[in-house]
Amino acid sequence: MQGRIAASRGGKYTGACPDDGRGCQPKIENMKYALKLMAAAPGVTPPISRRQNDKRLVKSMAQVLAIIANPRKNSHTARLLQSFLTAYRKRNPADTIVELDLYKTEIPVIDAAVLEAWDKPAEQQTAAEKRLLAKVDRFTGQFIAADKVIIAAPMWNLQFPPMLPAYIATIAVAGKTFSYGDAGWKGLVPDKPVLLIHVRGGCFSSGPAQAFDHAVPYLKSLLAMLGISDLRTIICEGIEAAPDKAQDIFAQALLATEQSAAAF
Repeated sequence: MQGRIAASRGGKYTGACPDDGRGCQPKIENMKYALKLMAAAPGVTPPISRRQNDKRLVKSMAQVLAIIANPRKNSHTARLLQSFLTAYRKRNPADTIVELDLYKTEIPVIDAAVLEAWDKPAEQQTAAEKRLLAKVDRFTGQFIAADKVIIAAPMWNLQFPPMLPAYIATIAVAGKTFSYGDAGWKGLVPDKPVLLIHVRGGCFSSGPAQAFDHAVPYLKSLLAMLGISDLRTIICEGIEAAPDKAQDIFAQALLATEQSAAAF
């Protein structure tokens, strides 16, 4: 069994993630003035005001949420995430990156107390229930507000480490990130790029073992339910199945993080 590494978008392995093409175009607030200026001096572009420059700068900054779900220190997962973030910061120094370590953060469990609080109108919730839901809302709001999301997690037992599904339960909230209607569920989160950095000991991208991958398909379906279709992946696999090739596999994964950061 040979190890493989791939960067993909939308579930298709393409070698690198394409740019999403988003940009920022300044608006001309005084069109009459702009037209007069161009008529008086053909070929001269109307100046952009300081206020317009400030707006363009603010719009160009992105809020990036980087999530890691691996308790091991210096893991392949952590090293790949930091490689990506280092390359991304060099290209996007104005962006704000928030790193969320799920094994160092208290993730609220969606238990009976939370479900009972959700079932009540806000005016009927007790102070304790409001505090409890505020802990959940913190993660829901943070995910919604992020312009870009990175999730770094290995495969454990054909799925993700347990803290990632626990976190996902705080962001998949009916009425906030998705809703139900006559036509079924509807995603409420505007589409945004989500990158999964995924390390696994075996090879699950093709062949008979592909049917045993319950990590990537699950995340793809979950994000689609929320309204997000722009899922990109960096898959580093075969580290344990092909130990003689482990260094080469990881080196290819590091290269993929740098390439993906350029287009994220």
